[in-house]
Amino acid sequence: VSFVGNTARINSLNFDINTHLEVGVHPVDDVEIRRLTLINHSGSGRNLGITSYQEIVLDDAAADLTHPAFSKMRLRSEFAADQQTLVFSRFSSRNSLPALGCRVFSQGGGATFEGFESSRLNFFGRTGQSFDPTMAPLSNSDGFTLDQIASFRNNIYVAPKTTVKIYYLNAVARDQKTVL
Repeated sequence: VSFVGNTARINSLNFDINTHLEVGVHPVDDVEIRRLTLINHSGSGRNLGITSYQEIVLDDAAADLTHPAFSKMRLRSEFAADQQTLVFSRFSSRNSLPALGCRVFSQGGGATFEGFESSRLNFFGRTGQSFDPTMAPLSNSDGFTLDQIASFRNNIYVAPKTTVKIYYLNAVARDQKTVL
């Protein structure tokens, strides 16, 4: 793990697959980009299942630390299938509340979008201690839940001696329309 400027880097090598995760925050705009680079050093192609997971906080840090459960109430998710984007917004009579968009896309390889999850309960199960949540089926449902998350699952084919990149983009904007 290394930290350089606005970027964190995590590297690992397992079964001839080199994995690089870079997480960067734009210095001016409200944008975070996570780039997952997969390099297949082996002589055979690999099919990989990639499941992302992130907690959703659409409030300032002090409010979330004071009462995280209350901070997550009244959040709504909506999936924009044409852009593979989950959009989170706070239900309110005011139209000036921000929205968060979470999007996934890939470059350089056979990536198949398999689904998404927006409910922590569905992802981990009732006890929150699922044995392997990466194998649990995703519900592909959006709307209101008590504990919002953003999870995307992709199946990736990485040919021998090639590289595939998966990008996760998180952006905050003044409203849902702007974030898309």
